[in-house]
Amino acid sequence: MTVTTAAGYTHSDVIALVTAALTQNINATGLGNPLPYTQLIRWAYQASPGVTNVQSVTLNGTTADFVATAAQTIKAGTLTLS
Repeated sequence: MTVTTAAGYTHSDVIALVTAALTQNINATGLGNPLPYTQLIRWAYQASPGVTNVQSVTLNGTTADFVATAAQTIKAGTLTLS
């Protein structure tokens, strides 16, 4: 995920906020619930008013929703943001 930061914001601070928001929200998805790909973008924008654009987003290496079975819980792994 590539995040563009607004003037007046420190890019590394914004990236830290977005990373924390993504991790928290992904981990809260819950048992058996899917993770829509577009939710990542929404959560990035919600993390800070310093986010002006979000590009190059992939989820598990793709641009598709992540579907869990009724017995699976989706958890955040390695997040790569710039």
